[in-house]
Parts: sequence; structure tokens; C-alpha cells
Amino acid sequence: MMDIQAEIKQIGKKHSTIAPQTIRLNTQEQELSLRDLILLVVEQQVGQFNGKTRNEDEDGTAKTPAADYLSLLSTTGKVGFGGVYNHTQADLKQAQDNALQAFEDGLYAVFCNDEPLESLSDSVSLVPTPRFTFVRLTFLTGTLW
Repeated sequence: MMDIQAEIKQIGKKHSTIAPQTIRLNTQEQELSLRDLILLVVEQQVGQFNGKTRNEDEDGTAKTPAADYLSLLSTTGKVGFGGVYNHTQADLKQAQDNALQAFEDGLYAVFCNDEPLESLSDSVSLVPTPRFTFVRLTFLTGTLW
């Protein structure tokens, strides 16, 4: 298992969309292509999503939080139960294909320690722990006339 630091940003936003986090990749390789890195990150994220607790038990009854749960959440300034209401599991192969196609279509950019990675064949080193930034690109809308 190899660890990386990852954050997600969006053009026009000063701060990260998601706070930087450590992602544990299912590999022992110390150097990967960007394609392999994207596939491993998507694998980890799909596994995390599919493992989330659903808001209902198997019999369809709603789960109720513990008595002190609301007071703990209110200290963060945002109250939510963090459950997933959609019971559909993510399809790993489809998610990986979508991520690769989105990169090829220029919907997001990837940086490794502030250096842009421009091709899926670009090589990245996982030692020492690198910092990857995924930037969601937003396109201007409008007409040509």
C-alpha cells in the first residue's frame, strides 16, 4: 500500500473544494503512469463510496442516530447525517472509464507537487509521498454571435 496526499480544486475558487486528504492506494509500485494512478484513485474512492453506511437497515426502516450525535454535529456548523440515500452501488469499471475519458477530454487537470501532468503516459513517483491536485476545469458558456 502506498499513500498519497490529494486535494480537489476548482478554477475561480481560492480554497480547495475538499480538504487535502491522505489516500491509500492498493499498490506496492513506487512509480506509476498517470493512467494507473487515476485507476487506483478511482478504485479507492469507489470502495469508500460503496462502503458508506446507508440510512436504512436491510428491512427498510430508517436508522436513528445516537442521542448525542446532533450536539456533536452542531459544533462543526453543519448538521447532516452523512448517510447515502441512493442504494445503488458505484460500478468500478464504469467509474474508471469515465475518469480516464474525462481527463482525455480536458474536464480536469492533474498536478503532482505543482507540476502539471499532461498525458496519461506521464510517469509519477510515489516516493516520498507526493501531493496531487485535481483541478476541475469549468468552461465558459455563450454563443459565437
